Amino acid sequence: MNINLYQSNAHKTANYDNNFYPLAGLMEEASELSQQFTKVWLRGDNKKIDIEHAKKELGDVMWFVAEIATLLELDLAEVAQANLDKLADRASRGVIKGDGDSR
Repeated sequence: MNINLYQSNAHKTANYDNNFYPLAGLMEEASELSQQFTKVWLRGDNKKIDIEHAKKELGDVMWFVAEIATLLELDLAEVAQANLDKLADRASRGVIKGDGDSR
């Protein structure tokens, strides 16, 4: 699927009054996604990650990211490309594992 088509179609399902909702929702869904891993990895009981549940949580995270981009009038494909460019630059300079945004 084309990421911009996803962004456009995701926005068609948006139904909220307060523009803080997508940011708050992203924080909540990212937490739910992280629980899929931390509970398994920190428990130490060799239980497997529920891939289907993780996929649903990733989808929720994607929806909120797309909606935030829409609210900011950003093209999600351009956001994704800018991120890849930033990471490639860091990798080429050997600072991909460093700290901070300005490395």
